[in-house]
Amino acid sequence: MVKSIPALKKMFGMKDFVYEILKNFIFSRAAWEDNLNIVQAHNLEADLGVHTFYLGMNKFADLVKF
Repeated sequence: MVKSIPALKKMFGMKDFVYEILKNFIFSRAAWEDNLNIVQAHNLEADLGVHTFYLGMNKFADLVKF
């Protein structure tokens, strides 16, 4: 994986709007992965009896709270 977005921009000669779309996608994907890890950890604890409910993923899983 390329380590930085500016490297991608330089490699492929991307325009600024494409760069912004890509940056937003990478940020959203990272948020989705973080939330997935939280859900999986919580559900594992629920299997062990720590919690009495399970969490799930939905279409808002890539959103973050600022």
